[in-house]
Amino acid sequence: FPSLLKRVAEAWESERESLFEQARELTEHIREQSSTGRPMPINLDWTKQAVAQLSQSFDPRHGGFGSAPKFPPSPALRLMTLFHAQTADERSLEMLRGMKDVTFDAWQAAAFDTRVYWATTELPKYAAALEELARTRPKAAERVRPYLDHLLAWNGEIAADSTAATLCHAWYEQLYGPGYPGEQLRDQYEGDVPAQLEGLAVAAERLEALHGSWQVPYGELYRIQRRTHVVDLVDLRFDDAADSLPLLAGHGPMGVAFTEYYSPSIDIPLVISQRRRYAIVGTSYLAAWEFAPSGVRGASLIPFGASSDPQSPHFLDQAKLLSERRLKPERFTPQQVSRHAVRTYRP
Repeated sequence: FPSLLKRVAEAWESERESLFEQARELTEHIREQSSTGRPMPINLDWTKQAVAQLSQSFDPRHGGFGSAPKFPPSPALRLMTLFHAQTADERSLEMLRGMKDVTFDAWQAAAFDTRVYWATTELPKYAAALEELARTRPKAAERVRPYLDHLLAWNGEIAADSTAATLCHAWYEQLYGPGYPGEQLRDQYEGDVPAQLEGLAVAAERLEALHGSWQVPYGELYRIQRRTHVVDLVDLRFDDAADSLPLLAGHGPMGVAFTEYYSPSIDIPLVISQRRRYAIVGTSYLAAWEFAPSGVRGASLIPFGASSDPQSPHFLDQAKLLSERRLKPERFTPQQVSRHAVRTYRP
């Protein structure tokens, strides 16, 4: 971060006019993108397929979608409201009423929702596009088909053993780039659906080249590992041979509530080999609180532990919680703190 600030300061001193010009261009681009264009009709069959797939994950007891119920994000909101406008289907609105009868456990679980909403809404569209591609370019379609079939058979949730989650993540980064915010298609894919489908094959082939297979379990590839004596993110290096834990957080722009951004897989012979991907930015302090007539209770975690000393038992004790998607109880009252204190003293 200090290196980044230094580069920003240097650019401000030496390239100020260029920065102003880039800012003007960016402002104009945002203005153009945010302007309202003419609405385009969306095929009702595609909408029905997307709604049917999303509905399978609806939780009728607590409301919301996925194994960790929560209020649906904007892609699901747009999809369900569009479907209601097209069909007057009241069930689509019923599912948008969010969480209900929420328990304290369900409230905690909501923070760890790993449903990939981009997959839920976009995969049915790509399935239809693949059939169109098969009619015009059958060889290109056959190259993509096994990978897309693998994704279409997936329930859309990140799990430790899910190879489809890994493939979906790789495809999304191929289309939108690995950086933040990652919500704009790269130039070579903008407006070109066949190229986007071929991007899936490219992503799968890169996985196979790096890991020996395109079917890599998510928990094997995406990890959490704490390094010491590193003050600048630019200097951070991880070690595939060292201890690490699986981390099931996903790429935020894909519509995942439990969000993390990871280091890239790197393999440069005789220089660096870091094939696993390690958490570097994302979920930090997490907490859930309940304010009830009987009193206040809470649960929380931080990604690694409360101590920066590698010899301390609290250096990495909360990493396992993050890996398992659990929170620890908060000791809130003086009595709770005293009861669970390792040592107490009076100054």
